[in-house]
Amino acid sequence: MTGDPDIETRLEALFTELETQQEKKVLRLAQELRPNVTWDDLLQPQDLPEVASDPTFNYEDGLLAGLKAARMAVRARILGPLRGEP
Repeated sequence: MTGDPDIETRLEALFTELETQQEKKVLRLAQELRPNVTWDDLLQPQDLPEVASDPTFNYEDGLLAGLKAARMAVRARILGPLRGEP
């Protein structure tokens, strides 16, 4: 890899920090709507009608999905070519 040898490590740490923060926010919002909800419960939010129908929860969950998509895009479009991958 050329350029900054720590760029991959720094980008992964940044995305991990952003995703962890957003996961905590999503879980907190869900628990405000339905106490005792776990992260595993949120893997199938349609099973929790009061959570699944909440616009704020859906917005924040969408932001989390966007962060995960951005991480994959950075890996594919930036880090891959830096490693010499097609």
